[in-house]
Amino acid sequence: MKKYLINQDDTVRVGQSIYKIDPNSPETSFLVHTTALKNYENRLIKNGVDAEIFHAGNDQNTTALMQGDIIASKQEPRIAFILISNQLMSLHEAKYALDAYSENRNPNVVSLPSPSPSPQIEQEYNKRADQLDKDISTVKALIENAENEGYETIDGVMYGASHTWREIAQMALDLADQQEWIERYEDKYCE
Repeated sequence: MKKYLINQDDTVRVGQSIYKIDPNSPETSFLVHTTALKNYENRLIKNGVDAEIFHAGNDQNTTALMQGDIIASKQEPRIAFILISNQLMSLHEAKYALDAYSENRNPNVVSLPSPSPSPQIEQEYNKRADQLDKDISTVKALIENAENEGYETIDGVMYGASHTWREIAQMALDLADQQEWIERYEDKYCE
């Protein structure tokens, strides 16, 4: 769980809802809600995040949000919202609900089945898992080539082992990102 202080011109997108600081009343509830005109669902799935902060409203410059993250205004940080499910809820309202639950010594706990991924998310998982396997094989082959100080030919140009090691390092970072997405998927959908 992280707390993010957003600027006046930043927006928070949760699903198809866009939240922005109301410049007319930053001291009160401060968030204004509108519906997004562009469909961001595929992007959320691909990035494996629950919501995003658009810096200065730019959807190319974003910060990922996960469940339990807190959003507050830099101008009024005491008013905060927490990301729960597909909504931003006032932190004070969420606190009352959590306090009421924690005070109940014998709560009725009902174990629900794990959520099932949508076909679109499952397809993305399969695609990423296949790509991860291919990339691991490629990295293994590149490591063997670099260890033998072999040359790599790309577009008719020969590159030495140092170029191969740089490529291996970049691919390793990409593999880490892919593995992180797969782990988040498995944490969410596979107990």
